Amino acid sequence: AEIRERRYRVPGHEGDMLREAARPGNFVGRLAQWETATQAVAEMPSGVIWISGAAGVGKSSLMTRLGADLWHAQRGGAADARTPGKVLFYRFRAERSDCDLSNLMNWLEERLESPERGTRDPQLVLLDLPERFQSCPDSRLVILLDGLDELVRREPRFVERDLKRLVQAGADKALFVIASRDEAGIGPHLHALGARELFPGGMPPMSAQEIRAMIDANTAPAGVRKLLKHDVEAGGEIRNPVIDLVVERAQGLPIYVRLLLADIASGRF
Repeated sequence: AEIRERRYRVPGHEGDMLREAARPGNFVGRLAQWETATQAVAEMPSGVIWISGAAGVGKSSLMTRLGADLWHAQRGGAADARTPGKVLFYRFRAERSDCDLSNLMNWLEERLESPERGTRDPQLVLLDLPERFQSCPDSRLVILLDGLDELVRREPRFVERDLKRLVQAGADKALFVIASRDEAGIGPHLHALGARELFPGGMPPMSAQEIRAMIDANTAPAGVRKLLKHDVEAGGEIRNPVIDLVVERAQGLPIYVRLLLADIASGRF
């Protein structure tokens, strides 16, 4: 699907979301977590869903896949009351200039079809958001906010003050799906908002089988042949000491698996 972000003054990240989701092998071995998230979105017309977890565990990949699936369902016109009328995706990264409250609020106000033009003070935007949500022609909105902890480092009071007002403004019309580490007091404040934490204690690490599937899906044939040379049969199952070592070192974090994949792709393996 083509993203028409050019008509917006404040750019969003829906384009990045779709491009990442469409990349072959980008999301492998997380079926159980994807099903949990998809079911939660279907069950909750509004409120807050929280996907917590350690750095590198795959929160952003799950958010990307979830957001892209919702986007395509909405664009496909699926006849389902649970399908959102609008899907919005915003990603916070500390190194980017748009990781701030002002950009977030003006981005959201513009997506709600506000008649306002020009950058406004974020607190003024928050005051007007209840009216913006109610006048928005979409019956339901799913707003995905990825990497919220990166924003909280810059705006320490965002969750307890601004996000609370944002959720209240969305009332029964908006579902916020948030991915972040549980740090800087984020967890207690989200729980106070009635957030549904999908994975208490954090998103679980990938299993050895999931890591192997991820490696297989992202490795070119020549690299796969190199890996398969290390396969051995043990106790009636095929084991690979190289992959076993990756599983041990990665501790279930896909970010470390991607480092191995980069080595295979560049011929360093």
